[in-house]
Amino acid sequence: MKQDYSKVKELYKKACDGGNAIACDSLARMYKDGESVTKDITKANKLYIKSCNSGLAKRCVPLGIMYAEGRDVIQDLKKARSFFTKACDGGELDGCYFLGSMYFHGAGGEKSYTKAEELYKKVWNAGDTAGCSGLGSIYLAKENYRKAKEFFKVACEGGDLTACNNLGLMYAEGKGVKQNMKKAKKLLNKACIGGLGDGCSTLATIFARDKDYEKAKYFLKKGCDNGIEDDCKLYIKINEEFSSKQKVLSWVIIVGGILFLLIVLILIFGRKNEKIKDALGWIIGLPLIALFWYFSTWLTTWWTAFKLSFFGF
Repeated sequence: MKQDYSKVKELYKKACDGGNAIACDSLARMYKDGESVTKDITKANKLYIKSCNSGLAKRCVPLGIMYAEGRDVIQDLKKARSFFTKACDGGELDGCYFLGSMYFHGAGGEKSYTKAEELYKKVWNAGDTAGCSGLGSIYLAKENYRKAKEFFKVACEGGDLTACNNLGLMYAEGKGVKQNMKKAKKLLNKACIGGLGDGCSTLATIFARDKDYEKAKYFLKKGCDNGIEDDCKLYIKINEEFSSKQKVLSWVIIVGGILFLLIVLILIFGRKNEKIKDALGWIIGLPLIALFWYFSTWLTTWWTAFKLSFFGF
């Protein structure tokens, strides 16, 4: 089998050197995965770039993302824009969308709402809701809230989570629409459940502002699970504070146990002493109050997580 793979590698290399983009891409995958060759990410990336430059447009998109986010390479937004341009020119809609986003934000070069709009329209006209969502973002930036709402609504109904999140924010802030927190929470929850961390993070902020801390904590955890680093840090901090309280309560329970033993001894040896009987009420009451608070807190946390996971709001 090793000889076969060695032969395959030689054939791919020969074809790649002759300008075959697919062969370059296949050879790159071998180096990336360490498939019967020594794993070499640097060599794999060079071959992926060669396959993109040789006309394999679909390979240009992940290269653009790699340079935009700095995955396995030094972040380079100009290179990212260049790869997205090649992808779009080669007919890859994802390349057009990402290029539109770079023009929209001015990342890696010129900022132009006009060019971004052209690219988003190209994506939307091909039936991709990401383009519709992008158009909504442009109209929102231009403060044309009526059109922004229309495009976000269509895109959200088509399954674009970013559009759901943006429309939810419009309702939460009353931006161009009548403020409606019920609609806002529903839309943000849709984005959150779908895996968009920003939706979870915004919901956590809203519930914290409403002093519904259990729901806020729940959505912080969801935001953390969906890649929002700040939510992870805050969730860990809250849990550490909660753990400190639990330690205190644990000591209360231990002390309560010791007091219970004392109560038993007092009942045996001091039944006829009225002062001892009065003291019993306090000795029994305080640990019971602490235990009740501890279990009610735990039950509230569990019920909130269960209800939101299965029934939503």
